[in-house]
Amino acid sequence: MGANCACDLVNSFSSINKLVLLGTERKYLESKYSILHIKGSNDLVLSSTSSKSETLNEDTNQSNNTISHVIEGGNHAGFAHYGPQMFPRPDGDRTITLEDQQKITVNLAAEFLLDNSRK
Repeated sequence: MGANCACDLVNSFSSINKLVLLGTERKYLESKYSILHIKGSNDLVLSSTSSKSETLNEDTNQSNNTISHVIEGGNHAGFAHYGPQMFPRPDGDRTITLEDQQKITVNLAAEFLLDNSRK
């Protein structure tokens, strides 16, 4: 839900040129933004009708400005501290620690946001 709001809101600010999305399947992003799209390999909250690789390929094909990354062993709930996710379907089990998933996420996001070659 937060990613949906971010995608809608980003169009209101002309100074924004990068967007980091965590655990989302949002599809309509405009190519004028550089996007880092991070998912967990065990995220079962996302649509169960397509595989992670199919979803990432759709994202990559949509925009040349999208970088997709899958955190091996990560799940949907691992992007925050709100406990197990049960809606719209139960989340998969995380096989890495919460701390590791969040460190990987922070490092990927910082590297992306600080990279001045991507605008």
